[in-house]
Amino acid sequence: MIRQWFLGTAACLVLAAPAWAINKCTGADGKVSFQDAPCAGSGKGEKVEVRLSSSGIGTAAPAAAAPAAATPASGASAAAPAAGAASTPAAPAAATPPAARKEGAFGETWRRKTDLEQRLVREARGALQAHQQRCAADQRDRAARRTQARTGTAVATSEQAIASEMQAAAAACELRSRELQANVDALEKELRELSKK
Repeated sequence: MIRQWFLGTAACLVLAAPAWAINKCTGADGKVSFQDAPCAGSGKGEKVEVRLSSSGIGTAAPAAAAPAAATPASGASAAAPAAGAASTPAAPAAATPPAARKEGAFGETWRRKTDLEQRLVREARGALQAHQQRCAADQRDRAARRTQARTGTAVATSEQAIASEMQAAAAACELRSRELQANVDALEKELRELSKK
């Protein structure tokens, strides 16, 4: 019930979002500026209507091109170019790549850093520790079997086989421990780098 009320209220607010008209002014030197007041001087002007979108980020839609509001020095000569500029269609702008969006406070970097802090590093350390504990328990079991084999009839063969198994298991455990430690180190390094930002 509350969720439906909240969504309905949010939808009404988005639909009733205000729009602002700002002027995009291009100076004689080609420099672009945005302002509330109409463009002054000999530069070109264009009205841009800005609406608040549902994501909270403004979207711009160019309105009808507005003539530059020039302060005429001699009435007729200054008005003629302004009228000509309004009737001439604007030349197509060169395709520019979209500007990279600035990441918000709770963007991808924050989420990754939080995951690293709260879960990933801890899980990687836990996996390493659990692996090392399993290896130690396995070696203890093999050592106990080796001790029992000494009391049996085929002492030399059985003890030697168990010793070989222990060496192979120790090598496999060491290799896996290095992989897990490298993973922990990489995650901790990533967390340190993200913490610097």
